[in-house]
Amino acid sequence: MKDPRMPYAGPRRAIDARGRIRAALVGSVLALACAPAHADRTADFARAQKLVQEGDVVRALPLLRRMADEGYAPAQARLADLLDKAEENEAAVSYYRKAAEQGDADGLFGLASMYASGEGVAQNMPEAFRLLRLAAEKSHTPAIHALARGYIAAHPALAADKNAAAEALRWNSLAAESGFVPAMDALARAYRSGEWGAKTDAGQAEAWERRAEAARRALASSGSSTKPEKR
Repeated sequence: MKDPRMPYAGPRRAIDARGRIRAALVGSVLALACAPAHADRTADFARAQKLVQEGDVVRALPLLRRMADEGYAPAQARLADLLDKAEENEAAVSYYRKAAEQGDADGLFGLASMYASGEGVAQNMPEAFRLLRLAAEKSHTPAIHALARGYIAAHPALAADKNAAAEALRWNSLAAESGFVPAMDALARAYRSGEWGAKTDAGQAEAWERRAEAARRALASSGSSTKPEKR
């Protein structure tokens, strides 16, 4: 799986516990036959999420698969995440698409990443960015970061848009406000040079440079990465 699953990311490998996930997928199909119906999907989903976080994918998968097959979008997106990690790419695309069709932000983001990588579906960068934008419009932070990176890199699928400059400024402003350091750096440059139609403003440029430097120091001290995570 690519890390993080973004249109600008490189090949996704280095998957932990791939064999265990695949084995659990087989077991989850059998468990579905005797699984009782549950009205409280929110509680079941929270339980499944907790099991995944604890590394108990074997117990989480039957819960997620049942809810996903009942049409519960958050479970569809989360199940797709696990399928993606197991390199079950076509199945991951199928569940991401089901969640995305319901407007689920994680589903939109996941499907965008699959179109960007060409895993389980033909690579299609315009479609990847279209889906990313839909997720970003729902305030999905990793999608906002991904769009910001795409505009910083002047990706051809974005640069062709007549509103590319205004969109670049918009998404990088949102990404910077959320703490995304590359966007802070990009905004500082924009306010110095007038890039993306920004009004040159030395004060704004210096303010973003200071914020970016402070964020870098904080990330260094915590050992964190500037790369946005899906969850």
